[in-house]
Amino acid sequence: MQSRRVLLVPLLVITLVVGAFTASATYVEYYTMHLSEAALSVSRTTMPLLEPLMDMRLQVHRIVTLGHSEADLGPAEQRLAIVRDAQQHFNEAFARYSQLQSALGWGAVAEISYSVDRLNLMSERAVAEAEANASGEPSLLAILELREAAEATTRLLMRQMTLDAQRSNEAREVLDAVGHRSLRLAHALRWLCAAVAILGASLSLLALRRHLRLSARYAALLEERATELEQFSSRVAHDILGPLQPVLLGLEMLGRKLPESPESKELLGRTRRSVGRVQLIVDGLLDFARAGAKPRPGAQVGLRRVAEGLREDLVPAAMDAGVRLMIEPVPDVEVACAESAVTVVLQNLVRNAIKYIGDGPRREVVVRASVDAGAVLFVVQDSGPGLPPGTEHKIFEPHVRVGDTRLPGMGLGLATVKRIVEAHGGRVGVQSVPGNGASFWVELPLASCVPVRRDWPRAMHCVSFEAHELLPPTCPGRSRG
Repeated sequence: MQSRRVLLVPLLVITLVVGAFTASATYVEYYTMHLSEAALSVSRTTMPLLEPLMDMRLQVHRIVTLGHSEADLGPAEQRLAIVRDAQQHFNEAFARYSQLQSALGWGAVAEISYSVDRLNLMSERAVAEAEANASGEPSLLAILELREAAEATTRLLMRQMTLDAQRSNEAREVLDAVGHRSLRLAHALRWLCAAVAILGASLSLLALRRHLRLSARYAALLEERATELEQFSSRVAHDILGPLQPVLLGLEMLGRKLPESPESKELLGRTRRSVGRVQLIVDGLLDFARAGAKPRPGAQVGLRRVAEGLREDLVPAAMDAGVRLMIEPVPDVEVACAESAVTVVLQNLVRNAIKYIGDGPRREVVVRASVDAGAVLFVVQDSGPGLPPGTEHKIFEPHVRVGDTRLPGMGLGLATVKRIVEAHGGRVGVQSVPGNGASFWVELPLASCVPVRRDWPRAMHCVSFEAHELLPPTCPGRSRG
């Protein structure tokens, strides 16, 4: 869990930094595109509006001079043709300008329209008088009215050009303001990214230091546990192995004095084998403790050998307790575990089942083993009352006893099972059925196989779970440990 937290902090920091930089780049890109579009819009609207206005001013000049600016010495027909051409170009430019104004939504051009209509009227009148007069010139009054209309139109055109220029300036000012704001925000985002990076680096450093402290503390705890295990092994060697030697000597002397009968030989041989297995178990536990609770590399044992020893040791004990112990035939495979370790695990489970089977009418304990996907699954199923509700998750903890605690015991049996199984890469669990006892299961890898995590076997028709997982409520009145 601590390792995951240590890895989570840098990952979170990287995510925040990448997110901040991405947001900054996206924002700058968005506003850059927005500014480019706005600038392009200004260039596309300002210049097209100015072009027809400037063309209209030019045509007004051609109209008001009545063609003299281009053909002063030419015939009257040529000058009047120039006026008509200028008038046509003037109206076309005004039409373009009106369309642009409507497309941009900048309102109508009613005032300019009135001035344009008056200029056209005065121009037609002047041309008509010029065509009627022999001199080819209009009257002075027509010329004055034409000049007055031209001046009014020119003033309106100049004012409109000024207004359009102001609108363009306002648009540029808005663009400048947006550009400055975008630049400031981009700088702020950069500083934010830097702050996030610094904060993340600080958090990562703190998490790393904490992880190193915890690792050092854990290493010290492991060393302390190894020392305690070594001391424990010395006590066990003195307290258990020592008294076994006189027992073995006594058996030797007893064998010499007993009569030569098959029954006595069978009984004596069985006793010697039981004492030998006790010595084997103690030696295996001592090796396990001295190795710092680590299994011996390369250790393996045949499953049938373990089953035979289990049958020989526990069937008499079960008969004495009035319990029917059934050990089903096991497959001929080898488990990647020392014989002493497997024996301790199964004996603890079977003795525990016999001890807490209760006083029901059916008192049976069944031991079965099966092979699946590179592992051996042991199941010890009893017909007792089951486990008290809510105790399944803690029953494998040391010194935990549930239910009827009047029976002798220290609550270390199932804890030893869990520790040995997990040290060998296996799993352990329990399934308690109300009124139908409990099924303790152990999974250990086959020799030369890597253990594979699987669900509860389908043959048991129940759900898989680890020893620490919560199980459905079960029947009260049962103690394990």
